[in-house]
Amino acid sequence: MLEDFGVEPDETVILTLSGPSEGELGTQSTHTLSINDNDNFRRANFVKLDSTNTEDQSPIEIGVSLNVRDLANPTEVYYTVSGGTAQNDSVDYFLPTVDTLTFAIGDTLETIFLNIVEDALDEVDETVIITLTGGTNTTLGDTTVFTYTIQDNDIAPTVQFANTSQTGAESFQSIDLPLSLSAPSGRDITVSYGVTGGSATGSGVDFALSGSEITIPAGETEGNIRVTVIDDGEEESVETIVFTLGNTPVNAFLGANNTLTYNILDNDGLGALGPGGVGNLTSQIKMWLRATDAPGNTDG
Repeated sequence: MLEDFGVEPDETVILTLSGPSEGELGTQSTHTLSINDNDNFRRANFVKLDSTNTEDQSPIEIGVSLNVRDLANPTEVYYTVSGGTAQNDSVDYFLPTVDTLTFAIGDTLETIFLNIVEDALDEVDETVIITLTGGTNTTLGDTTVFTYTIQDNDIAPTVQFANTSQTGAESFQSIDLPLSLSAPSGRDITVSYGVTGGSATGSGVDFALSGSEITIPAGETEGNIRVTVIDDGEEESVETIVFTLGNTPVNAFLGANNTLTYNILDNDGLGALGPGGVGNLTSQIKMWLRATDAPGNTDG
């Protein structure tokens, strides 16, 4: 390259490989070399390196400045959305992916307007990264990358049992205790749980509980705690299990329904006893009918 002293736009040289004497050309047969002009003492920079505000503040004004005004010619500065964790296309914000700022003659300050989308989703803070990529009638300075942080301003949802009581026969060996969120969240929500009371015996006697916490993935509003009920052969009364959610969920508040009582109905007896007696599974079954209960028949 030859060093000159004239102010000019950035230039490119395209090199192309062709006609090898042996073998074949690969897929990368061209190369573009950019020559950035270093003779223009005018520089374009972001006014700041970064900025932060809540998602209800929009639009965000991002300043780009020139260090020297040109009283004869307009100036263009090119920029692109180059990264960040926020989603464009009106999900978290809107800004053209590639665009140009035009400085009128004598102008030294222009503004990029970043439009932020206000939503109701509790989520982590997100970022938008904008980079100056070049210009006409100017070169770039040192502050060419700007990062904007969108601070979330939404309240975390509550997590709780969908019901405060639930009932099932002991033959229902796998049961789900449903949890619900008051609203979807942009974060994974984790809550611990445990058995805090009841007449049933755990550790595989009347029931078994393998876990101690549950995670509801981001975007979901429901989850289930899985409990195994043991179907035994003993005739017994209704037994209960009291489940309680932990006081400090992760990324959520604890709702009012933080306790659920599960009732295990015995399935080993055959019913209520009557005058003639109703036996259990190991006894002879007897049923007595009165004549009045069977028209056309007499006692005996």
